[in-house]
Amino acid sequence: MGELYLIRHAQASFGAEDYDKLSVLGHEQSIALGNALSQHGVMPEAWVMGDMRRHRETLEGIATGMGVSNLAPLIHNEFVNFDWQQVSHSLAWRNRYSPYLPQQNHANYPWPL
Repeated sequence: MGELYLIRHAQASFGAEDYDKLSVLGHEQSIALGNALSQHGVMPEAWVMGDMRRHRETLEGIATGMGVSNLAPLIHNEFVNFDWQQVSHSLAWRNRYSPYLPQQNHANYPWPL
């Protein structure tokens, strides 16, 4: 069975005039991810990414870290930002009503909730 890796873009330039580019740290992150993927023997058969600059720069850094230059990603323009106000509202609702919702075990999540 195949494997699917989902990678979010590296750190963008928050607060800069052009947010849609990677920060210096973002470039370092994407190269480090490429190194890690390569060290683990990961070489995807296909790449799909959004059409934003930060998506392209992230993939370029991954390719650099992997030591490859022949990636030909499929561009999918529906990988766009989502409405943070809606997300914030949903989280506030969840926190307000969480005593009444089924509890889930989040102990194994790799990110804080």
